[in-house]
Amino acid sequence: MLTLQPDAVQWHLVEGEVMALDVVRREYFSVNGSGALLWRLLAEGTSDVLLARELSREYGLAEATAEADVADFLAVLRERRLLADT
Repeated sequence: MLTLQPDAVQWHLVEGEVMALDVVRREYFSVNGSGALLWRLLAEGTSDVLLARELSREYGLAEATAEADVADFLAVLRERRLLADT
C-alpha cells in the first residue's frame, strides 16, 4: 500500500489544489487538480493501480497514459521522501 509519510509533509486542500509543506526541506509546494486527486487517495492509503484507475476515470485518460502519469507523480514523491510503501 502507498501512503504519504505523515511526519514528512503537512498539507491542506485549497480551491481544488493541494498546498503542502515538505517538513524536512522546509519548502512549500502545490499540486494541481489531477495531482490533488492522487494526493487525497494517497493520504488514505492506496495502490498505484487504483491511482491510475481513478485518474483515468476522472479525466478520461487512456489507461497507459494514466499509468505513466501516476508513475511520474510517485517518482517525484519518492525523490522527496514523501511517500511510504507499506
